[in-house]
Formats: sequence, structure tokens, C-alpha cells
Amino acid sequence: MRFTYARPTLRPLALSVHVWFLGNSIVMTVFAVYVLRELALPAWAFGVALAAAGIDGFAGALIAPSLGARWGAGRAILCGRTLVVVPWLVLGFAPLTAETDVVLALAVVGGAQLLYGAAMGIEDANDISYRQSVAPDAIQGRMNATIRTVNRAVFFVGALAAGLLMTAIGFASTLVVGAVVFAVAAVIIVVSPLRDARHDDEVGSG
Repeated sequence: MRFTYARPTLRPLALSVHVWFLGNSIVMTVFAVYVLRELALPAWAFGVALAAAGIDGFAGALIAPSLGARWGAGRAILCGRTLVVVPWLVLGFAPLTAETDVVLALAVVGGAQLLYGAAMGIEDANDISYRQSVAPDAIQGRMNATIRTVNRAVFFVGALAAGLLMTAIGFASTLVVGAVVFAVAAVIIVVSPLRDARHDDEVGSG
């Protein structure tokens, strides 16, 4: 924990991904209920939307190395963390109801999932590769385990919070809250040295 949270670029990287997991736990807890209950889309449409995220997640991962090399790790991660805000804002504000035509609703939901998948593919590949590039081999496992353990604890809290928010303010508004949390994760990068980090930073300098 001392290594992970004391380094000037690893600390904001870890904090940003913790906040990202909070946002992700909120939106993914809401998403299935929103699509299947609020919008009353059939199960096959829900499956198509999830598949769209997987397809574009793969595409995002394919272009992630070139973006990381061109822009630097920090800006590539920031790109993904900024892009992920958009689909959840769209779903939160889109005037979709159970009466909306299935094709139109699926186009909006599937399009949002395409953006979500692309964002994850771009940021995840650069996030993990950067943290591994700046940590000495001897501490790789412990550094990654530290970040992942906190992420899982945050996901648990976020899922519970999502249930409370859905009950209090509804599905769409809860998606907007998740989008705001994602935006906070991006802001952490903007205001930190991680913004200018590159994959060829010196080992241990993160």
C-alpha cells in the first residue's frame, strides 16, 4: 500500500480506478433492471446490447496500444475514462419508455454499450500496462493485489448504493449519478501528474 499510494502517478491511477469501479458498480447494477423492467425490452435485445459492449471492448483494446504510444499512457487512460461518461448520460437523459419502439430503444441502448465497451478497452489496457511498467518486478503482485482488493470492496459499496438510489430517485437518475462518478474518475487524472505519464517512464518512478 505504501508503494502504491505514495508514488505521484500510481496514487492518482489507483484512486481514479477506485472511483471508476464505484461508478461502474452503480451503472451495471441499474442497467439490467432499467432495460428489462423500465424499458421492457425482450431478453434477446438485452443480450444484443451486452454483446455490443463486448465487440467494441475488443476493438478498443486493439487500438489501445497505438493510442498509448501516441498520446502517452496518462492521456490514453483519460480518453477512456472521459468517453465512458457519455453512454450513461445518454441513457439517463434519453426519453425512452416501455412504449418506445423496440428497434429504436435497442439502437440507443446498444449504441451506449458500444461506447462503454470501447472506453473500457482503451483505458483498461493502458491502465494495467502502465502500472506494471513503473513497478519493480518484486512488487508487481502486491501492487496489483492492493488495487484490485480495494476495487472489489468499492464495487460492493456501489452496488448497495445503486439499490438505494434506484429506490429513491429512479433508474434513469441513478444512471446519471453513475456518469457523474465516472467524470470524477477522469478529473482525478486531469489534475494529477498521471495526465502526462508515458509507458516508457522509469521503472519505480511511478
